[in-house]
Parts: sequence; C-alpha cells; structure tokens
Amino acid sequence: MSAGSSPNGNGFSGAGVAGQTVASSTLGTGTTVSIDTQQNALQAVAALAAAVTKLGSAQAAVGPGENQFVPAFEPILDKAARELGIDRVLVPKASPAFSALGLLVSDYVVDLMRAYVVKLSDIDLDRVRHLAAELRAEALEELAPAKLGEGTVQADLFAQMCYHGQNFDMSVPLPEGESLSEEHLLDLADRFHHQHEASRGFAFPTQQPLVRGIRLVHRGATPKPPVLAQMGTVTDAAEARTGSRPVHFGEGFFDAPTYDGSVLGPGAVIEGPALVQEPFTVVVLAPGDVARLDEHGNYDIAVTP
Repeated sequence: MSAGSSPNGNGFSGAGVAGQTVASSTLGTGTTVSIDTQQNALQAVAALAAAVTKLGSAQAAVGPGENQFVPAFEPILDKAARELGIDRVLVPKASPAFSALGLLVSDYVVDLMRAYVVKLSDIDLDRVRHLAAELRAEALEELAPAKLGEGTVQADLFAQMCYHGQNFDMSVPLPEGESLSEEHLLDLADRFHHQHEASRGFAFPTQQPLVRGIRLVHRGATPKPPVLAQMGTVTDAAEARTGSRPVHFGEGFFDAPTYDGSVLGPGAVIEGPALVQEPFTVVVLAPGDVARLDEHGNYDIAVTP
C-alpha cells in the first residue's frame, strides 16, 4: 500500500487478490510501507493514524483546548455553500457537543412487538389483550430505571397489518388498547384501509386485512432546555473583540479580527473576515460573510456569493 498522491486522487494505490501481499510503490510524495507481516501492518496503521492526526492539527490549529476538526471543515462548508448557491448557513454554538447533548435530552423510547399472524376475522381478542398486557409490563420494566415522573410516559398500541400477499405491514393505531372488542374490529379494518391509501396510494376496501403482530411504543418525555448553549449578554461585537490573527481564505492572508463568542448575546452581529472563538470550537467567517447570533444560540450566517 502506498499513501500519498495517486492518479485516482484518493491517495492510495494497490490491487490484487484477497490474502495476497501486493508490492507497493511510491507515488508522488507518498511513503512506501511494507505490510508483508502482521507487525509491519500494525506499524503501518499506527503511522497512518499519526499522519491523519498531524494533518488535522496542521489544518485546524485554532487554539489550545478547542475542537480541532470543526474549524477545519467549516471553511469547506462555507465554500460549498457558495458553489451551491446557498446564501444562509446556521452554525449552533453547541454544534461540537450535539451528539452528547442529544443523548442527554432525547426522550426514552421502548418499542416492542409480538408476532401474531391471523386474518382479522379470525382474531383471538383474548390473545390480543394478553399480548398487549405483556408488552406493557415489559416496557414499564425497561423504563423503570429512568425514574420518570408521573404523566410523562405515553403509550401507543398498534396492530401490524397488511393485505394478503404483501411483504411489508404497517402500524395501525389501536386506541382501544386492551379493551378491544368485536365491535371495534370494523373500525380497525377501516383505519387500515384509509391509512394504506394515504401512505401507499391505493386500498382494497373489500379485501380482508391480515394481522401480523401487536406493537407497543412507550415514550418517556425528558425536559428540554430552551437553549443548548450558554448565552452571554454582549450585543455590541466590538466589546467582545480580543485581537486579530492572520487567516488564509484561499486567496491570500487576511488580518481577521477575533471575538470571544462566550460573552456574545442574542442580536450580536459580526462581519467577516472574523474568527468567533467559542469554548469548544471556532466559527470562521469568510470575507463578506455576516453572522447574527439568534435567541436559540445559532450563528445565522449570510454567505456572500
């Protein structure tokens, strides 16, 4: 394997049959690494990982303790927006931590199903009620460790239904729950026909549906903060100015002002070129861009053509 520049543009070369070692060659400024033994292969992977790390630091070294990759890709996104004709980009203050924040504020969802294949006319209501009660007990047991408050859990029961011969079924609401009776079956069939037509464009009202299972979705709501990042109170960007740094935007260096984003409040406006330094990342504004911090903690950037 050779890492570096290659004719196909992906930086790698090499071809052959699985299980065979292929002789490598240097392309451009690439470096050749032999991987004919397990030890050499491990060293090659370690060297490649170290190179990627150095590349990220070299291209995105924006300050100690700051996210190294978001600032590397944001200028690329800015350029892509221009090429695609996109004149507005939203950059949340908390974007580097969205995955962790999402885990903290996402609702608890328990989605369970029991198979039960039967024609609707032959359905055993006692079995349906038994399956529903079984699913409900299992869902409550799974949600118990979350210690959700009373009234925060919503339970929705469904019948998985389809027409005979179909490969895919759909979830049809069962608002009657465990009190489902013979009188409700016609309503259930009618709901299925209407839902099938609405979602798939056709229905066979004279054809008897097939039940394939009973599904229960328990959703436990968690409190959501009004904003996902701490907001400052400074609305005049000049008061948040911290200095300047030379920044290359593809057409030479610009002396870009730097701002302390942590003190900025809703309504603050910053004109590019500029670097807005947040605790976890840096928002890069190209020359001509204008960013306004909204009340939700997003930098609403107007991208120049």
